[in-house]
Amino acid sequence: MMGDSKRSVSGSFSHNQTILSALGAALLCAFTVVAQAGGADAVDVLKATTDALSVEVERNLDAIETDPGFARAVVRKILTPRLDLNRTSRWVLGKYWRKADASQKERFMQEFRTLLVRLYASAVADLAGAEVEYLPVDTEPDARDVTVKTQIPREGAEPIGVYYRMYNGDGGWKVYDVTIDGVSLVTTYRSSFSRLVRTDGMDVLIDKLAEKNRSPGQTS
Repeated sequence: MMGDSKRSVSGSFSHNQTILSALGAALLCAFTVVAQAGGADAVDVLKATTDALSVEVERNLDAIETDPGFARAVVRKILTPRLDLNRTSRWVLGKYWRKADASQKERFMQEFRTLLVRLYASAVADLAGAEVEYLPVDTEPDARDVTVKTQIPREGAEPIGVYYRMYNGDGGWKVYDVTIDGVSLVTTYRSSFSRLVRTDGMDVLIDKLAEKNRSPGQTS
């Protein structure tokens, strides 16, 4: 049973890393949103931030491509403050979040944050010169929970749909889920994490995340 859990979690990490590496430009843009009201304003902020982040990436592209630590620092500076990690963690773990004690919750969020930073750092260089198309947002002007829909054009193929679920709380707009071509990052992690917690417990999941984060084989 332990072996099955290891394989399922490892496979999920690899699958998610492939997705993130291919679509890093659009995904990174979503995590730099600042406080605004309404879905339309969230789109405006995403657009403005894309330009700002593109400038930073292009200015430091050589360092980002050659120094994984530098790439992680760029992602940590931009992503971490605008990631609703508490909300994402609750969604990812579901009922197991409610059963976890305070120490387990804190340790999980720390390792999950590190995992996401390392994954996104492997894709940040793709932001240079990337194009993202923003679709109209169908929501109430004062909505606090919105889905911002974008797509990434591909030559000779259908565009890739990337949707961001965003919540406007005390800290402003933050992203708590990303759906890529119909596949939710939260749902994907929830499936693999839940299997491991169900069979081996929360502490084993946290230890596996920590082991993955320490591995030099983990991209960036």
